Amino acid sequence: MSEYVSTFELKLQSVLQDCGEKVWTDRPQDFPIAGMTYIPNFLSAEESDELVAKLDSKPYQKVILRRQQFWGPTYYHTTQDIKSIQPEEGSEGSKSLNFDELHKWVGMLYDMERTKNTEVFKEDGSNRPEQGLVNEYIGNMGIASHFDDFDAFGDVLVMISLINPITMTLQKPKEINNHCDDLVSNVRILLEPGSLLVLQDESRYQWRHGITRHKLVFLPDGTVRKRDDTYRRISLTIRKLGEGRKRIQKNKTGWMNPDTKTKIPVHKTYEEASKPEPQ
Repeated sequence: MSEYVSTFELKLQSVLQDCGEKVWTDRPQDFPIAGMTYIPNFLSAEESDELVAKLDSKPYQKVILRRQQFWGPTYYHTTQDIKSIQPEEGSEGSKSLNFDELHKWVGMLYDMERTKNTEVFKEDGSNRPEQGLVNEYIGNMGIASHFDDFDAFGDVLVMISLINPITMTLQKPKEINNHCDDLVSNVRILLEPGSLLVLQDESRYQWRHGITRHKLVFLPDGTVRKRDDTYRRISLTIRKLGEGRKRIQKNKTGWMNPDTKTKIPVHKTYEEASKPEPQ
């Protein structure tokens, strides 16, 4: 097989944020983005390794293409109806990992020195996070540009990047939905290992985020990281859950979407999905 050759090149420039930290982007003219804070080296290398070891000590499940973990209530918002990750009322935590075991890293989000005086979650507890979603990206796996559902999730999204760098795309569509291709702006930013990205206010509600399937990650020093079979990245998203989550319920005819009244298949349980697939 011939070696992959790309003609795409991304030139990054640094932008100094109000928090005093730099973010690397291809469109510095679009900054600042209200409500977005990026903090490189939020975690030290040792703290990052400790967090990765903690996550990898627990089982992953594979209901969608990527392997995932749910710390706290099990819930993943997709357009599909998937019973195992959109459980019925009262059973959200029955197959989940204990969110309290992440208290060390969640507590860091309240450390104003570490967050560069950025208030992430409110001290009064009104938007206290209750779920940690782990996504594992192997090779050039991506995720479509999207808004985290406004009703299903809270007003703050926090993402900690681990192991390898990635380029994230931020898009501001003219219409606030996941399908509008008419963009006011299309920005790429570099997420470095151990970094923290906070999206709230305008960056939460007017900008979509996603990761393309580009096989190269361009770095500020001019080097390139290939997203080949040896590439692995973990993203830990910490957030509050909202009341607008999809509920998949069971009745006499089987598992149903209560909104559309359509029958859906029963997918693997958490334990079944956590088992490695046969080679």
